[in-house]
Amino acid sequence: YPGKFGNLPEFQVNFEAKVIPGDIGYIAFNSFLGGPRMAKQYEDAVKAWQKEGKAGLIIDLRGNRGGLMLLVNAMCGWLTDERESIGTMTLTGGNHINMVLNPRLPRFEKPVAVLTDACSISAAEVMARGIKDLGLGRVFGRKSAGLVLPSTVVRLPNGDGFQYAISSWDSASGESLEGIGVIPDEEILLDRETLAENVDPVLSAAVKWIKTQPEK
Repeated sequence: YPGKFGNLPEFQVNFEAKVIPGDIGYIAFNSFLGGPRMAKQYEDAVKAWQKEGKAGLIIDLRGNRGGLMLLVNAMCGWLTDERESIGTMTLTGGNHINMVLNPRLPRFEKPVAVLTDACSISAAEVMARGIKDLGLGRVFGRKSAGLVLPSTVVRLPNGDGFQYAISSWDSASGESLEGIGVIPDEEILLDRETLAENVDPVLSAAVKWIKTQPEK
């Protein structure tokens, strides 16, 4: 469905939720846009898989270009039963905004894996690092882009848009992600030989890890 954010041109928002071999729930989406519609799709999938007792959940953020931070909070809320912070925004004026998760019960209790790559940007990085820092799941893949700072766009007299950062962002562990990115718990090298053996070694690694986790 079409998505729009700020001054960016409209683009197609893709959301996929399915069960993959191993009885594992799999969710992939290319941006944190779509507002209530995407939040509801995510909620419906997680609640159904929790009720059905799926073995785990994989959240594929590879190629995700970011978007609305409120969606990050809503989605991560299904993975915790505690009011925990996933990070802090510090605005240029010095004000702090603590991004606290609101638990959505019953939370998804089975193992959670997050997939990232160099095209996981902004809100996708915040979600992946938040899940990692709070011990809510394990991150697989490649280091993310390191493009995290919240920004705004002003219109110049000639009609051009000028985008600039308006705050810093520190993860729950107190570290900045800008220029650094999210380092996966299990970093997976993608080369010719690896891809010849397995078309998606990152997904396979996440599935393997979920299958080895003890029953809860």
